[in-house]
Amino acid sequence: MKTDLDLLIEYYETEKQALETQIKLAVAEGEYLSADYNATALREVNRMVGLLNEFKTPGYMELQELRYRLQNLEAMSADKARFAPSFVIKHIESTEANIARTLAQIKNTPLFDTQEVDDALFAIYEGKCVGFKLVIKKSVDMHFKFSLHHRHLLAISFQVTEEIDTYLMDNYAAQFTKVGFIYGDNNLFTFYYNMANFKDATPIKTEIAKWLYDILYNVEFDNPATLEYVY
Repeated sequence: MKTDLDLLIEYYETEKQALETQIKLAVAEGEYLSADYNATALREVNRMVGLLNEFKTPGYMELQELRYRLQNLEAMSADKARFAPSFVIKHIESTEANIARTLAQIKNTPLFDTQEVDDALFAIYEGKCVGFKLVIKKSVDMHFKFSLHHRHLLAISFQVTEEIDTYLMDNYAAQFTKVGFIYGDNNLFTFYYNMANFKDATPIKTEIAKWLYDILYNVEFDNPATLEYVY
């Protein structure tokens, strides 16, 4: 059975294919303004495809980058007049080794089950728990805390630890407030989500994915992340 995240990825993959087709048609017909408009949309869709796949399978984006690098190196190997074969072969072997290493990490690491987030959110909504923490870096207690306020108002808070320097703190403050977080005391950011008639966790999980990979992209997350209930 496909998860909500799988269905969301499929949706964006379908959008990607449609935009690629529209761009080819627009270029063929000389409609360059339309092609440029769709190319901008395609970049955003590609970003979402990568982001959601990374959320589903940590290491996905690194693997895609390595495969793209390998493809370029293989193209370079055909041009022996411009690129020394020994140089290209060395880098191809190194990239292939990195791909094998990344695949092994993806295969052997127990990944975070996104269904756990669904279950925890419904547990809050149904009053089975007070809240939960999604711990993304246990060594510094970096986490998102979820709790219900005023019956159906879900509060999602993130507290920046003291280990983060001033520059990053300013950057996080700007980025978190830009996407709707409210900045409070002690570097605490809080996002509110209306859970009235809550039936689907996908919108919340999509927001989490955006925060992780658009704002906290420089953090080396635990793999897997852990979820801790608060009763």
